[in-house]
Amino acid sequence: MIAVYVDDFLLFLSNISHVRTVKEDLKGYFEIKDLGEAKWILQMKIKRTDIDNRIRKLTISQKQYIETILERHGIADCKPEKTPMVVNLQLPTLTEAKIDITEY
Repeated sequence: MIAVYVDDFLLFLSNISHVRTVKEDLKGYFEIKDLGEAKWILQMKIKRTDIDNRIRKLTISQKQYIETILERHGIADCKPEKTPMVVNLQLPTLTEAKIDITEY
């Protein structure tokens, strides 16, 4: 028998009944422990907001990680600065590179 250990993984499916089916199928092959809806993954906080009965908005934040990095480098008290970028900028989809990649 081969032992395989997986620490964490997430299921993303559009239908909750499909999530239940996949979990039941996995239980047939592996010993699993369902920890419920994820709140953290890879040092990212996951927040869910119900928009209506059928739609949920997921927000992923690395705020805690960023604060840890700032503290580690002694700049946790620095003043925030806005990103110098046009709001709601719509970038075109490129079919090929428009820069000389050999420069990088």
